[in-house]
Amino acid sequence: MNNVASQWANTDPKAAPAWAANLAAGKERDQAYSAITSSWAQHAPRDAANFVVGLPPGEGQHRAALAVINSWSGSDPQSAAAWAGTFPDGGLRNNALETVARQWGQNDPNGAANWLTALPAGHSRDAAVNSFVGSMAWQYPELAAQWAVRIDDEQMRFNQMENVARSWMNSDEAGARVWIAQSPMPEERKKRLLNQGR
Repeated sequence: MNNVASQWANTDPKAAPAWAANLAAGKERDQAYSAITSSWAQHAPRDAANFVVGLPPGEGQHRAALAVINSWSGSDPQSAAAWAGTFPDGGLRNNALETVARQWGQNDPNGAANWLTALPAGHSRDAAVNSFVGSMAWQYPELAAQWAVRIDDEQMRFNQMENVARSWMNSDEAGARVWIAQSPMPEERKKRLLNQGR
């Protein structure tokens, strides 16, 4: 059914949602909305976003919103980020900002970093920065390290710093060791990381 919904949304984005609206409320309809909006967002993301706003609040709307964000982030991350920024605080906003940060970071790390700088402090920002750091750690460990220390949530910050350190050790052990030694991580974590491979 997801394939049918997705293909239908590509050929007739007005009829597909009308068909999905006639499905019984529940998992099937939620999945249909998600498939429809994902396809729709590939060629008309604003229309898909406007459709999602009109859906009944709940899991179906959340899944459809994330499907739009996922598609939109690949083609126009600034617009996707602006839309995600309008979501109220909570799980949907966190997930949407994580998705934007990850995709934008993979395609344009500097653009994503500039956007992250402007996000207001809070759990949503931490979630976005955490996602960005996670996607940058293997390819750009120095950039990831600069951002890992900006996560306000202490546990999240230290966990992500450890992940960055491990990734960095694989590509530039000497540089990683210098950063670990100077980082604000707790001493026991530093020792554990610096003793690896010895």
